[in-house]
Amino acid sequence: MKTIIILDPKSTALPPLWWSLMGELVWIPTTSNQEVLKFATGKTRERASGHFTVSKERLKDMWSIDWHIFSKNGEFEGSIILLTAELLTAFGLLQTNVEPTNDEEFCAKHCADVGIPGKFIRQDVYLNVPCPKAEHVGDPNFSIKITPFVLTKVQRFVEKHL
Repeated sequence: MKTIIILDPKSTALPPLWWSLMGELVWIPTTSNQEVLKFATGKTRERASGHFTVSKERLKDMWSIDWHIFSKNGEFEGSIILLTAELLTAFGLLQTNVEPTNDEEFCAKHCADVGIPGKFIRQDVYLNVPCPKAEHVGDPNFSIKITPFVLTKVQRFVEKHL
């Protein structure tokens, strides 16, 4: 199934207050595992501050999102399951036959374009999983700036596994 890009990954919008600047430092480690799309964040590959993976669940229409964050306040990890429509909406991709899911009240409260409490929130190219950032470093969420590179990787990965 084909996805279409509904997000401008070259946007120059400023990040929202709930997004972590570590999301600017996202890179994709080399891996031989074609069943997982892995992201890492940090200033250098040797000093990664977190990992974020997307993998297809065995059940149709479900994706596993897992993250592990290393900070001076400790290590934090989490996992959620997203439906295909939720994953595509989170990353600014959309299948032509799927309605995007959204919680308008949640989005209005956090000045976001799209989001589902406990799963993700996105303003323009600034994505947080599973929630907006708290007021301290080391909270259990992962920020990603959806660059053209990230968008292409996610689009190819999803299309391969649909």
